[in-house]
Amino acid sequence: TIFMTLLACSTIFVTSLLYSLKFVNLPEGNFRGIACQLDMSGSCTGCDGDSMSDGDSMMCPEWSDDDVKKVLETIMKMCATLAAIFIVYAMITLRYGFTLFNYVSRYQIEYV
Repeated sequence: TIFMTLLACSTIFVTSLLYSLKFVNLPEGNFRGIACQLDMSGSCTGCDGDSMSDGDSMMCPEWSDDDVKKVLETIMKMCATLAAIFIVYAMITLRYGFTLFNYVSRYQIEYV
């Protein structure tokens, strides 16, 4: 399971790093909808269910597309940082497990 953890954390790290460093261009699409999803304090206007069908321009005019991109890049950088921490932790755990296995395999009991 530790190998799967290392693989998953490495995948998350690389993906988050690629998206946070602008190697992958974000699509020029539904940034207003993303802004409505990211807004937890209720500061966006027009994000309720009725006005969301009226069009993209009426949803969350408080956030520009550049603001949404910056927030998404920051979230990806946080994900990459956490994934790097988990990778280091998993590698230390794996090293500890191999060391413990080595000690247990060499353990011998002397019977009197």
